[in-house]
Amino acid sequence: MHNHRGRKGSTFVVKDFSSHVYPSKTRNPQYKIRAVITIRVENDIKDIKEKHDKNVILNSPPFITDGNSGCFVTPNEGYAVETIFNISCLGWSDEDEPLKYEFRYNTSDGLIINYPNVGNGKNTLSTNLPVGNKANNFDLRVDVYVKDSLGDLTISSVVVKVGREFSATKRTAGAVTAKISRLANSSFLCSSLGKSYCKVALITLFYIV
Repeated sequence: MHNHRGRKGSTFVVKDFSSHVYPSKTRNPQYKIRAVITIRVENDIKDIKEKHDKNVILNSPPFITDGNSGCFVTPNEGYAVETIFNISCLGWSDEDEPLKYEFRYNTSDGLIINYPNVGNGKNTLSTNLPVGNKANNFDLRVDVYVKDSLGDLTISSVVVKVGREFSATKRTAGAVTAKISRLANSSFLCSSLGKSYCKVALITLFYIV
């Protein structure tokens, strides 16, 4: 504290501060915070103590009402670009409504699929999805951020299998089939060219399959 108008000021220091927050099963638990200040005045034998209590309520995040609630996706597998996946969240509740739902790809960038702050944050979403993780059997995790009006949130995740575009898969399969067919036809002509040619053609066909 600085001197003001010629009066000698005093300086005080907060020596210790502690907070004890215990887990609670109660929704929006209430806690009491007590601040105790001890002031020691120079040449004064007795310290001056002041204390102040403040009641605070801790916000609890959204929760599901029963075991059948949560977030779900249908179908649970499909193809990128072509399949429409329907994600729905049911049975979520909170004292601080309205709730908003934010859907994100589980990627290194955490890409947001929808923007609930712009729209109305509905609990359902129909969307295309990108190709899943090839190293993990094309699984893609979608995280749903369920938020209350105060911004507290609970994250619910769904896993869906998203492969390459079905049309691209058909084109690739068709090209491979056509190539195998051409090789097979060539092998049938080998009878007039000798056994050595037949052997080479059949080995090539087996390798491609």
